[in-house]
Amino acid sequence: MVLGVLFAVMRASTPLLAGLQGQVRYYLTTDLDLRGATQQVFSSGLREQIARGWRVFPELWDRLTGRDDQELDDDVSFAMPVEGTVTSGFGYRPDPITGEVTFHTGIDIGATEGTPVVAALAGTVTNVAEDDAYGKYLEIDHGQGIVTLYAHARDILVSVGDPVSQGQTVALVGMTGRATTTHCHFEVVVSGQPVDPLQMKGLSDSQ
Repeated sequence: MVLGVLFAVMRASTPLLAGLQGQVRYYLTTDLDLRGATQQVFSSGLREQIARGWRVFPELWDRLTGRDDQELDDDVSFAMPVEGTVTSGFGYRPDPITGEVTFHTGIDIGATEGTPVVAALAGTVTNVAEDDAYGKYLEIDHGQGIVTLYAHARDILVSVGDPVSQGQTVALVGMTGRATTTHCHFEVVVSGQPVDPLQMKGLSDSQ
């Protein structure tokens, strides 16, 4: 049964489980630790993740409940925030500075300094800040439990509370914070769980 659950998790195509899949893959391929992989699955709040995500990812809910008559809302379709090249994906990777294997909670999009960073969806700016890791960054709340984050900016062009439209320029690409090249670190968080941006509707063809 345990192996069956692990197999089902790894075979699921929903972005809601991408983070969990990355962690299980790491345990199985790097540490060769079946017990660690199993504990990760059963301690991850899998049922809660699925229950929270059904409104955003109805195809997952349909698969589990046997219903197949629902479709993802047309308005939940993401725009790529930067015109550039994806240089680092979501999941475990060697840290570009230390070389240690760490979990990357978003994607990096390489672009020249000053390239516009646009809102992936319409929403409201909920945070504008700067720290040693992200550098200058902002977060946008899009409703339905969806939040996006844009980091390492040279300049932030919006303020907390500002409404933004999809495609509106909100920042400029830079290299602030913990970065080795000019790029935008882009995260998608659904109900508090980071998911793979490149699995989202509208971005899946950008891989």
